[in-house]
Amino acid sequence: MLDTIINNGFLLLLFVSWVVIVASPSYRFRWLVFLTVGLFLSLYFWIYLPIEDEAHRVGH
Repeated sequence: MLDTIINNGFLLLLFVSWVVIVASPSYRFRWLVFLTVGLFLSLYFWIYLPIEDEAHRVGH
């Protein structure tokens, strides 16, 4: 259930960031949103996924 919430949260984050990037007139704000989303995605792929894989490997 937690992974479903996290996956839906990331989809929502990507959608909101896309809307903000498209609608924002400020280039600085666009870059800030872009870098923030990139940071969250990199943390997700480098920290959460290896832990989740290890949990599945140990649990099954």
